[in-house]
Order: sequence, then structure tokens, then C-alpha cells
Amino acid sequence: MLPREVFWQQARVRRLAFRQLFWPPVASSWRTAVAGWLLRERAAWRMAFAAAASSTVVARLERFCHARTSTYVPGDEGRGSAQLEGRRQVWLMMQGHLRISDERLEAMRLDAAGEEGLLGD
Repeated sequence: MLPREVFWQQARVRRLAFRQLFWPPVASSWRTAVAGWLLRERAAWRMAFAAAASSTVVARLERFCHARTSTYVPGDEGRGSAQLEGRRQVWLMMQGHLRISDERLEAMRLDAAGEEGLLGD
């Protein structure tokens, strides 16, 4: 193949891989879509925090998001407390994605398949 043809062939392969990653096949129900999204989200979060150095980042985020301390700010008419509560929401969302179990995801997938009539009852 000519270099130009090789370039375009590689570009086509990259485009298809990108589509499969970010535009998965259309689910037949919202439950199947949610279960697939959760699987991809969990994998992404676990990859992001899989490195040995990530424990330092997680510890820093835990302090920054006030995961273990009060978010009450006295005398601020609630603005400071609201900001700290927003940070805590970020922490809870991260922990939710990192700690969802395989059993819970499988139960969601089976529930969705049963609802769609894919399982032979």
C-alpha cells in the first residue's frame, strides 16, 4: 500500500474504535443503557485510580471534599456550607463509582434483561 492509503486505513480503524468506545450500540431499554453506562463508568474510575500514586491523590481529595469533617461554616449565611456540601457530593459520587460491586451490576443487568423479555421465564 502507498503511505497515503496506509494513513487513511489507520484513521478509519481509529475512528471505528472511538465510536465503539463512546457510542455503544443502542440499548432496548433505559435499564440496559444504565447498566452499560455504569460498567463503563466504573471501569474508567478504577483505571484512573489504579496507580500506586493514586492513594496520595485520593487522600488529598478526601481532605479537600470534607469527607470526614463537618461542612458547617458559622456566620456565613449558608454560602460556605453550600460550597463545602458541593465538594462532599463530588466525593460521594467518586466513592459510589469506585465501590459498586460486580454482584450489584450483574443484578441490574439481569433485572433489565428480564424486563425486556430476554430471559426465558
